[in-house]
Amino acid sequence: MEQDHRQANDELRQIAEDKGISMPASLDSAQNKKIANFKKESGPDFDRKFMADMVLDHEEDLKFFREASQNAADPEVKGFARKTEQKIIEHLDLARKVAMQVGATGTQPEMNGSNAASRTNSGSDAGTPADPANSGSK
Repeated sequence: MEQDHRQANDELRQIAEDKGISMPASLDSAQNKKIANFKKESGPDFDRKFMADMVLDHEEDLKFFREASQNAADPEVKGFARKTEQKIIEHLDLARKVAMQVGATGTQPEMNGSNAASRTNSGSDAGTPADPANSGSK
């Protein structure tokens, strides 16, 4: 998963650079707060909270990338969103399976990635749906 995220970030960074768009160089305050909260946890409590967050995060990403793959004005951004969508679905399905195994609550492991975009969750990766270059996301 980490390699997929790194590859997508590198590709998005290159698209943004080619278009003269600056990408965030560091995490924002909400992301830093989330990390600080995770550092307070350990063992099974950490596993449950982290995996519940991973499911929600990938659900949000999937919704965002689906929107961009359909509505982004820039064809390169639209293509990136379309290409990345399948990996997000794979990651979401895996996150749901692990979340179920560790007993994370608030996840819906029975629902595959293709239906995840119908739910709305607030939190990370909020941005303009038409352009994933604005998200600073995975």
